[in-house]
Amino acid sequence: MNWLISQKLFENSFDLQIATWFLSQRSDIGIAIFKIITFFASWEFIIFASVMVIIIIYLKNEKYLITPLFFIVGGTEITTLILKNLFLRPRFMYSVVETTTASFPSGHAAIALAFYGYLAYVMIKCHGIKKVRLIILVAVSIILLISVSRLYLGAHYLSDIVGAYLLSSVFLIIGIWMSNKRRKNSI
Repeated sequence: MNWLISQKLFENSFDLQIATWFLSQRSDIGIAIFKIITFFASWEFIIFASVMVIIIIYLKNEKYLITPLFFIVGGTEITTLILKNLFLRPRFMYSVVETTTASFPSGHAAIALAFYGYLAYVMIKCHGIKKVRLIILVAVSIILLISVSRLYLGAHYLSDIVGAYLLSSVFLIIGIWMSNKRRKNSI
């Protein structure tokens, strides 16, 4: 898909209005804070956190949860990169994030929903039903903060975030289904 077709496909005034509003809210301290928040969905952090989660899952003898984690994180990352190269949507011109990849879909938002969504599922499985609301609240808060950080920094448009959520939801749902199926087979 060439750049002109890609640009026409994604032109929408709502995206530009949201991007412009976040631009008007920027400050040096806000940029510093949101760069820290966005780090928690960077590939460096996600690899580290995934290794830690795998070690904990292994030590808790819940090994059936490991393969779905690889599927969710790997599938989300690979599909995001494929879609970025297919659509080639340019980033917002006032982005404070330096990157060489296209804008659609947001890799940070996709991996945030995929990883932290699955982490919440794993924690609920390991800690039982009594902490479900707290675990879900924390996971949703982290996912939303990361997504807002991408908007604040000008790295993405709102439609990039929505597209990322749709993509990663598919992998998350299939991964949770895989976990439940593997658990039943391991009992």
